[in-house]
Amino acid sequence: MRILLTVWLLTFSIAAAEEPKDAGAWVKELSATYAKHEGFTATYVSKGEGKSLDVVMGVDEASGLAALHLLANKNGHKLEVRQWSTANDELFSDPGSGEVMLITGIGTELKSIAELKQSLAIAPGDLHPDMIFCPSMLVTKDSIAPSFNLANRDNASWTSTLKNATLGEVSEVRVTFRSAESGELTISRETGLLLRQSITADDGEVRVLELKEHRLNPGADEVAKISAGWKTEGAKVMARGSMLAPLRLRMFQGLIDTFDNNAADLKKLEAALDTQREPLRRFADGFAGEVGGSLASKDWNKLLDTIKEAARKDFPGEGTAEEKEKALENLLARPEFREKFRDKVADTLVENQQGREIVMFEICGKNRAAKLTAKTPQGETARTLLETALCRAYFEAVLDRKMAKHWGERMGLD
Repeated sequence: MRILLTVWLLTFSIAAAEEPKDAGAWVKELSATYAKHEGFTATYVSKGEGKSLDVVMGVDEASGLAALHLLANKNGHKLEVRQWSTANDELFSDPGSGEVMLITGIGTELKSIAELKQSLAIAPGDLHPDMIFCPSMLVTKDSIAPSFNLANRDNASWTSTLKNATLGEVSEVRVTFRSAESGELTISRETGLLLRQSITADDGEVRVLELKEHRLNPGADEVAKISAGWKTEGAKVMARGSMLAPLRLRMFQGLIDTFDNNAADLKKLEAALDTQREPLRRFADGFAGEVGGSLASKDWNKLLDTIKEAARKDFPGEGTAEEKEKALENLLARPEFREKFRDKVADTLVENQQGREIVMFEICGKNRAAKLTAKTPQGETARTLLETALCRAYFEAVLDRKMAKHWGERMGLD
């Protein structure tokens, strides 16, 4: 009996010694608990004098489906917010204005990033290409803060609010943190989900958000039920460039850092980028459709007329002038010929340094701190290769759009 008791005490001591001691360690452990699950559905509520807040959210890792539904009522004024993703690589958002917005191709971009990473067999910094949309909810001192952002499923949404938090009460089932920005946040040790948030407003009101119910690993069908019947017809298609640029630039900077450390083969990078022309063109098309001083907003008709004139000389055709012109138009409508012209022009445009700077300035946008930089000659070569790939993709995407508008849509299936 004494031996068994000694073993039990030793086991207990080891377990107790391994328990986290500070806020940062607890955040890491609770995040690991959260990451064990493949998704969740959750309902959060907040009540106050003359106001209420009800939020239903869910995410399924395997399918990438996610949804958030918010209903707020304050003194008779109602707000309803809906955001959801679909299996067709679509993100819909209805912020309560009655207008539904749509962003497409985000999953395709992430897949492209993953493929490039795998082809190079190197780790580009801390970027995880398997990011999905993760809904979350917090309240602030004077407002509400729903979130529907791309995130790595290994990191719970609440972790970003606890970078400078202090540790509060710890029990067998929950851990409380104190954050200057978000008040007190209580996290479940069983699920890694936010159980409760309490924050004091400037007027002294204590605002409380609580988890009412939840389900772990619900599956795609349960998550899809949240957005069942929501309107998608007439959704306004939004440019996705500004959302995707930070991911793409962050990955490319990670690649440059790797080459700065002489840890990769430049020839392998060049070959990999050549296989990425189509994904990069899809990425660049998120900017090619935007206006406001960008190259894409300029009139390219003169250039296209010059291309057409060169094609007229290279492919003179036979018959009357009218028949020759019709044959030329048919030629320019064929995908293989139009792509040939597009790529040839893009290869020329990408050599113009001023044009490259304008393209990179536009892609960086508000994230100008993400401008690609290198520290060594090898890193500089990698940076040049990456920027060339981005700029060429941008010019190809713009030319696709301009040609379709000026010459008509291409024939055949694209």
